[in-house]
Amino acid sequence: MALEETMRSILQVISTIWTENAGMDRFVFLFHAIVWQIRKRSGHSFVTRLANGANLKVYPHTAFSGAFYTRWIEKKDLLFIRAHADLAPTFVDVGANTGLFSASLFDKFSQFVMIEPMRECFIALRQTCALNPSIQCEFVNIAVSDRSGVASFLDEGNFSTTSRIVDVLKVQQPEIRSVAVETLDQLLRERKEELIVKVDVEGHEEQVIRGAHQLFRAGKIKLLMFERLGRTNIDNILKFLAGVNYVIFFVREDGTITFDAVMLRKPLINLFACSRAVLPCILKRENLGTPESW
Repeated sequence: MALEETMRSILQVISTIWTENAGMDRFVFLFHAIVWQIRKRSGHSFVTRLANGANLKVYPHTAFSGAFYTRWIEKKDLLFIRAHADLAPTFVDVGANTGLFSASLFDKFSQFVMIEPMRECFIALRQTCALNPSIQCEFVNIAVSDRSGVASFLDEGNFSTTSRIVDVLKVQQPEIRSVAVETLDQLLRERKEELIVKVDVEGHEEQVIRGAHQLFRAGKIKLLMFERLGRTNIDNILKFLAGVNYVIFFVREDGTITFDAVMLRKPLINLFACSRAVLPCILKRENLGTPESW
């Protein structure tokens, strides 16, 4: 059984590399993946260089595999942000983990705000930014919600990408601890510049978005990317963003966008939002015209 699981895992990796790459990149990243798997199993931590030239400190037994499987992790969504990075000078990464996503944008923004409650991930964030001294990074070791105070946090350790705020009455595990929480409105209140914001907090996205009410009202968030999980109440988010004059859309594999309601309700995807004032600029770039729905 263990051998079968290993073979399935290997075949899945090869399939991912073959699907996400083309031409010689398929062989280049297959080699990178093999080296990474060997070094990971040997317990090595080391520095690698991403496609945009950014340096990244990687550790064994973490979710760094994407950095060795293709040039761009979460490719279509990352490339969409790269294409529209001129909308704002600062990138805010809520749930930054170890900074892989942000590091893939180090050549596109002048400033970064990296927000991460897990201590080991927070240390890794600092190490990665130290390897890229030309990048201006602000680090915030806190969780984000729609209120100030404390919350129960499921810390799964080992740089987990699924650690999250939980309802302690519904989830009872020894890994749960208390963390400080704050709103984006409060954390970013001193910033005068416009922002592009990514939110990846494993189901707590609605609360994070609600806690940025003032930023949305002021139109300071030019582009928002957030994860849509099965437990995400997309109707609540749609209603909130409509109330602050923002619209939600999905980026297709070819980089174009859709406002299709069925697509927006699919789980395990990333969604985007922008203000109605910014939308014509994005539509012009995508050459899609203006949807009747807005």
